[in-house]
Amino acid sequence: EGAIWSTTPIDFNRPFELYNRVSFGTRNGNGADGIALIFQTSGPLTNPSPLGGNTLGTAGIIPSFVVEMDTWQNGGSNDPAADHLAIMRDGANDHNSINNLAGPVPIMPGSANIEDGNFHDIKVRWDPGTQLFQVYIDCGPVSLSYTGDIVNTIFGGTNLVTWGFTAATGSAGRNAHNMCFEDLIIPQRDTLFLCEGNPVP
Repeated sequence: EGAIWSTTPIDFNRPFELYNRVSFGTRNGNGADGIALIFQTSGPLTNPSPLGGNTLGTAGIIPSFVVEMDTWQNGGSNDPAADHLAIMRDGANDHNSINNLAGPVPIMPGSANIEDGNFHDIKVRWDPGTQLFQVYIDCGPVSLSYTGDIVNTIFGGTNLVTWGFTAATGSAGRNAHNMCFEDLIIPQRDTLFLCEGNPVP
């Protein structure tokens, strides 16, 4: 298990867009377990959860709001076969539990595997006005979304939270997980955000 945390809290009372680049390694059949983008109120933690690779290092971090990027099928977590994306809360990893907020869906539509050795763009967008949280993979269309009062129902009214990544592998295999913090944008009115190669409207 491993973790990396931003030293600057993020404010869920303001809209934001967060860009990161993530590589899931190159091992598929004998690789595990995945990476999580996590928002939580405990501050930077020295170590993630040691409770097994299937938790992606998030177990026991309560309260938390987690974008799970899981590359290993764990039957006890009710995982689908494909590498998948889900939004979870409070360090949970069972997709049949009430803590599964959205998903799981394939991380890479049309492909069961994201462990290709390449860095993939991960973007999340939060709008406190509509209470809409969205996840984008590789600058594509919205891959997954969740609508809810994250500040009050998950963080107990706390709007400034710590964010970062946890990652883990278990006994089934290993992978080299890498991530780069790219950008945190607080949009202003009439700001236009474009992905590379997209035309200006």
